[in-house]
Amino acid sequence: EPTFMAHPVFNNGLQANINLGTVKEAGFAFDFTLDLKGSQELHFMHLGKTTDVSVKGNWRTPSFDGRYLPDERRMDTAGFKAHWRMLYYNRPYPQQWVVDNNLLTDESKLANASFGLKLRLPVDQYQKVTRTSKYAILIVLLTFVSLFLTEVIRKQRIHPFNYALIGAALVIYYTLLLSFSEQMGYNLAYIIASAATIGLVSVFIASLLKNKAAAGLFAVILSVIYLFIFVIIQLEDLALMIGSIALFIIVALLMYFSRKINWDKH
Repeated sequence: EPTFMAHPVFNNGLQANINLGTVKEAGFAFDFTLDLKGSQELHFMHLGKTTDVSVKGNWRTPSFDGRYLPDERRMDTAGFKAHWRMLYYNRPYPQQWVVDNNLLTDESKLANASFGLKLRLPVDQYQKVTRTSKYAILIVLLTFVSLFLTEVIRKQRIHPFNYALIGAALVIYYTLLLSFSEQMGYNLAYIIASAATIGLVSVFIASLLKNKAAAGLFAVILSVIYLFIFVIIQLEDLALMIGSIALFIIVALLMYFSRKINWDKH
């Protein structure tokens, strides 16, 4: 039943009356079934002399948090299992106390005694689009650097207005990605938006440079860049490491291809 005491131990919750006069042993066992709906997280309090908690569920992306992490945990496509076991040595509460019911409402003590998990939502299409948009500056910068090197190597000037048009196409790409992903999912939308942008920019560069081979090479460069971003977006745990290695390789390639350029003549 709901808590109704004049001085409750907790601010709110459920309680059960137990006749301790009938308990002859040092302790007693009890269990109950509680159905929870619409919950985003589940936390426990480390109050016992030994707190032993086992949790399992069919949620594939739990996030364990709180003062104590699980001693054992397993996550796969079928769900998760986790087990905690703590002794009273690292508990912020005494074994017993009198009168001071505010002890269990102290925010700092609650934070130091609670543990559990959150049911984290997997990355959806909007989160993927948001993560993709964070690489916009990188894509535009790499595209402009590649175009500038092409301009220098071929000794053929490209007007800044043309750079602006290419930049506009690269920015509109994210609008295409968002609108398509709402209708057909992120992966297919990424392929369509990337192919359309790469095709548009490549055809435009071919008309500027009057060279289909250079435009084809530029299309390959753009394809590699968009493929690189797509791989990073699909990764979660290894995204930072893979991205850092790829950026290092890109810088190394730029250094290699620009080493023989005589910048004094440009």
